[in-house]
Amino acid sequence: CLMLLLSMYTGMRVGELSALLCTDVQEDFIHVHRQQVRDISSGHQVFLDVEYTKDERRHPHGGRYIPRTPEVNQVLELTKKLPGTSQYVFHDKEGNPITKDSYELHLRRSCRRLGIKTTNNHAFRIAFNSKLIERDLSSADRALILGHAVQTNEQRYSVSDKRRLESIRQRIV
Repeated sequence: CLMLLLSMYTGMRVGELSALLCTDVQEDFIHVHRQQVRDISSGHQVFLDVEYTKDERRHPHGGRYIPRTPEVNQVLELTKKLPGTSQYVFHDKEGNPITKDSYELHLRRSCRRLGIKTTNNHAFRIAFNSKLIERDLSSADRALILGHAVQTNEQRYSVSDKRRLESIRQRIV
């Protein structure tokens, strides 16, 4: 549940949440520069951390920084109360990282139980982008925080349908 909340407040990808280390949490920012990937080359499934994010696979540039907000700080404080000790922010009581598959399964089941049609983490990234739009961040700033190109942000993450009408009305009235 804490991974879900951090995703809502930061727009982090599933693999980035699973690979987040305590040392990545800085005073004012979260440094996102690795992700957990599934590897089946050995004939069985294992999860590995790689030192790049989805958008950096071919052109690494040191990751990105997500500002810590009061909501983010609350979630991070709660993670310190998780049983066990680990270098990972999100871990089980033995200190093992929570796998991206485990998180996605929990999210999917929780959404279905609540009657929510969208059952993936990507919806949190889109909603987070919408919040940044409402706070008047430029498309370049939003893309920087979410970790993709400006064009990608505008085409795939910026909602421009009836859901924004009330916000627009309030600004122009």
